[in-house]
Amino acid sequence: MRRLIKLLLAFAVLAGILWLLSRVGPWLIIDQPRKSDVLIILGGDENDIRLHQGEQLLRQGYAGHGFIDAVISSVNFGRTPAENAEEYLSRAPQDVRTRMSVCPMTADSTKEEIMAVRFCLERVGARRVLIVTSDYHTRRSLSVARKILPQYQWSASAARTQVSQPKWWRRRGTLRDVFIEYQKLVFWKLVESHL
Repeated sequence: MRRLIKLLLAFAVLAGILWLLSRVGPWLIIDQPRKSDVLIILGGDENDIRLHQGEQLLRQGYAGHGFIDAVISSVNFGRTPAENAEEYLSRAPQDVRTRMSVCPMTADSTKEEIMAVRFCLERVGARRVLIVTSDYHTRRSLSVARKILPQYQWSASAARTQVSQPKWWRRRGTLRDVFIEYQKLVFWKLVESHL
């Protein structure tokens, strides 16, 4: 009887862990895009998922103009990410090329990136801004934007990664992304947002 109770308890704990795992990744995701003056595609894109999401939102009329945040302070294969973004836009279809531009920056964190974005937003007189970023990064980036630049109305669109998939926790890389994002979210809420 004692062994059965231990087995049931172990099963209950395992079921609880699986249930919790199924919720912690999706909780990071806020996908509520609203019509905006501009959209900002945050840096750190992998496989152009943020870029393609931003292009699609522009085509759907969510914003009149889009900015690609790109760093000018690092070089990879002789070019900065900002130069690579400019090159991409020069070859993009006309409907993208004429409605998107690069927002160059030296930011090293989401907080710094949002602070740097202000100059691009001021340049076009924006008031409503749509953030386009990886799904697991939407909750924190929206929180950072609302705290750092409260004069703007912010919304977010989630570029889908494996975190949006059922049983996302089965992939090591996805589990790592969620774990790191939670670390950054806790640091933002407890420390960085008060500096």
